Amino acid sequence: MTLNVGETKNKIMNKFILGIIGFLIFTSCAESTLSPTSQNPQSSSGTNGSYSQIIIQGDFLYGIVGNEITTLNIADKENIKEIDTQILAYDIESIFINNGSLFVGSASRFYIFDINTETGIPTPVTEQEHNIGFIESDLACLWIDPIIADGNYAYVTLRASVSNICRTELINQLRVFDITDLENPILINTTEMEDPKGLGKDENTLFVCDGFNGLKIYDVSTPSSPVEMYHFDGFDSYDLIVKNGLLQVVAEDRLLQYDYTDLEDIKLLSSIDL
Repeated sequence: MTLNVGETKNKIMNKFILGIIGFLIFTSCAESTLSPTSQNPQSSSGTNGSYSQIIIQGDFLYGIVGNEITTLNIADKENIKEIDTQILAYDIESIFINNGSLFVGSASRFYIFDINTETGIPTPVTEQEHNIGFIESDLACLWIDPIIADGNYAYVTLRASVSNICRTELINQLRVFDITDLENPILINTTEMEDPKGLGKDENTLFVCDGFNGLKIYDVSTPSSPVEMYHFDGFDSYDLIVKNGLLQVVAEDRLLQYDYTDLEDIKLLSSIDL
């Protein structure tokens, strides 16, 4: 049997909503032990990694389905309603909320939306291209680049391979943007890395997965000048979660847990094989 585009989309959306229902059941069961983290201060529920594709604020849930941002009203858990869908670039994969704004990470750029407090519907504010090419004829191999934000600053990891006839260049960077003016994000720092992936932040401490180069931890008291505090290597890290002094790092073959309540003495608590 051949499905038309509308039928295919409906099947995808139905699976998405079923997944949402499971997600809501899980978060409601854990609600008593979860609180918004410092990296997500505006009543977002649960504790997410930077590659999250689902996030909640109040009665609204935002999720990525293909190249679309879908908004659901989840006030009535037994009658979840799709209220908005917006089409973005093909390469979107991560979503984050900060101070009532929705940030979407993709391989080629990041997007910022303003969230209407009454309807929950996000309105586009700006999009920031990563501008990684040498010349117009370059060929770029891009990976999904997550974004997080805290206060007036956004943090993005960027990985790309850009080639032309003459050369190939690998781009591996941590970028910091001043987002005081959401319509005009300003790049204020670029830190070279080896293989940056997921990241998280707690107060003035930034945690960055550097892929095969392990984990790096920065003091970002001055966001324009991140200072490396720690470098833990020996594993291939992908994403992480920070919450109340506990850092959980998802590596290729293990889950590592660190106690960072004392930033002068961060300790490995456990390493669990996956």
